[in-house]
Amino acid sequence: MVELDLLAALLDSRWRIPGTSIRFGLDALVGLVPVLGDVTTSLVSAYIVVRARNCGAGNGLVARMLGNVLLDTVGGSVPVLGSIFDIYFKANNRNIRLLRRHLKSYAEAGSWPEELYWRMTRFPAEPISVQVKGKIWKIQVSVG
Repeated sequence: MVELDLLAALLDSRWRIPGTSIRFGLDALVGLVPVLGDVTTSLVSAYIVVRARNCGAGNGLVARMLGNVLLDTVGGSVPVLGSIFDIYFKANNRNIRLLRRHLKSYAEAGSWPEELYWRMTRFPAEPISVQVKGKIWKIQVSVG
């Protein structure tokens, strides 16, 4: 989850415009390059959705996340105005919030389905922190 947070922040809110509270990321900058910029950031955004699916996101959540990516891609593809759109829409940050809300529902229920545990441990380099009923469990799987 930490890796996805960092990736979303890099794409959507890494830097701040001095003197304002407006944040922007690589999505707005790379989007200035016609076609190639938007395609590139859309592929990275799709990677976040794939990882969310591997963390147990259901079809409805994945569809909503893909809708955010599609809207970001279409809105961001308009020359110059698209980059302004990217500064304000922030599809990747939205998708991370959706995923966190989804994972929080498991924590509040007090149980993690075995299938979700195995999906989350497919990426062993990433430690996963899970809070269940006030206790924080760190899961890390070693390969090798």
